[in-house]
Amino acid sequence: MTIVEGKYNYYYCTNTELHPNGEVIQIRTTEENPRCPYCGAVMTYGRYWGPLPATQLKEAKGSPYWWVRLGDVAEYERFDTLEEAQKHVEDATGKPFSEAHWINKYGFTLGPYQGLNYISFFEGDEEAQPTEQHLYGKP
Repeated sequence: MTIVEGKYNYYYCTNTELHPNGEVIQIRTTEENPRCPYCGAVMTYGRYWGPLPATQLKEAKGSPYWWVRLGDVAEYERFDTLEEAQKHVEDATGKPFSEAHWINKYGFTLGPYQGLNYISFFEGDEEAQPTEQHLYGKP
């Protein structure tokens, strides 16, 4: 990832033992290398896509489903939990979810799914329409 000066960038902090309710903190800012507002640590650049504490996942979940489409010719598949959707992607690609390269707020490239044949991955309603609330913050 490349930090772009003057543009909004994402940063996160996983010092959950020092945060209210044990939450992962993510912010979007133009400031470079900001400090976590709760624990004071320098935050990590990028969006956080790792596992969340169960309490935070339950509170943040604003949509009923997670949707995954493997490439541009596949059908959308619905999952009830983030963990199920991540496991599906890992099984299909043979790669860990942590290696995903996000190209926009709705998808990423991983394994054989590159370029315009990327993996769609987002929260959405029953018709696979993305919702405004995103688990990891709005871009």
